[in-house]
Amino acid sequence: MLAGTNDLGSMQARGGRKPIDVLVDVLALHAFVHAANVTTVAVTLPQPAFEAVSGRRHATVAYGRATINYGLHALAARSNATVLLAEADAELANLDASESERVRRWERDGVHFTPAGYDELGGVVHRTLLRAGVQPCGTGNATGTAFIRKPAQC
Repeated sequence: MLAGTNDLGSMQARGGRKPIDVLVDVLALHAFVHAANVTTVAVTLPQPAFEAVSGRRHATVAYGRATINYGLHALAARSNATVLLAEADAELANLDASESERVRRWERDGVHFTPAGYDELGGVVHRTLLRAGVQPCGTGNATGTAFIRKPAQC
């Protein structure tokens, strides 16, 4: 689950959402899925381009993103492997990326990925699943590859 990126923009506005409220909503999404006995992948929020703009409102965005990502780390750490953590913020740099990487990876709004960026995000999630010992089931197709913990169930 990658959730909360659009909320970062509203944190800049007076009366915008508070980081803790966004985190509570994201945690509720994970809890809803866990109720069905399904493991989730928590994807940390990548840095939006507008986080680099100086000023108090943009510092609020940086703080908000850090708060949400910290909460996702904590969720994964205490989840007993029911939450896997995909660190998109570390692996898909925005502000630390080269100009060519930013153009290839990010839409002009600096928040959403391009198709190539979404492919890279898929790679981050894929590597997270493999590190957790989750194996691909089948060869994949246009709808994607299913991942399961017990290959005998393929």
